[in-house]
Amino acid sequence: EVYAFGHKDVYAEANFLQITTSASRDLPLEITGEHLLMKQNSDDEVVSVRADSIRVGDGLVGSKGDMESVTRISSIMRHGLYSPLTKDGTIVVNGVQVSSYTATQDHNAENFVIGHFELISHHLMSHAAIGPFRSICLVLGATVPFCELRNEAGQLLYAAEGEKLISWIKGQA
Repeated sequence: EVYAFGHKDVYAEANFLQITTSASRDLPLEITGEHLLMKQNSDDEVVSVRADSIRVGDGLVGSKGDMESVTRISSIMRHGLYSPLTKDGTIVVNGVQVSSYTATQDHNAENFVIGHFELISHHLMSHAAIGPFRSICLVLGATVPFCELRNEAGQLLYAAEGEKLISWIKGQA
């Protein structure tokens, strides 16, 4: 269930990756590089990683929890940026399980890093940070304008302020 959009800008132009899997030959996943998706790692664990870290042959989590092998990756320019927020922080798009969130750093595909410490996955950190917003918006819904306040880039103000906090934290390391 989508309760809000972290990013919603119909006019924004961005470079998207087109990721084709063994099950999505006719309808590839189109996703920005910093957006997170669910991948099987070398220990056969499911982890969330930046889309731009995916390579042909990687296993992605499919719509039924099965592994889908990446068969092709290309890029394309598209208009419109959308980031649907769901209760559990994941959503299936074109047969692939993706996160509702984007990575907060670009030098580690999976985890938020301060100094030499990998603290927490980008997905879990974002899901925890958006928790108060999620609770307010799910309980009070459309009666609270706060749940739809956006900056000029179409990003939720709550999320934009969270990014400022993360930038500050990174600067302290």
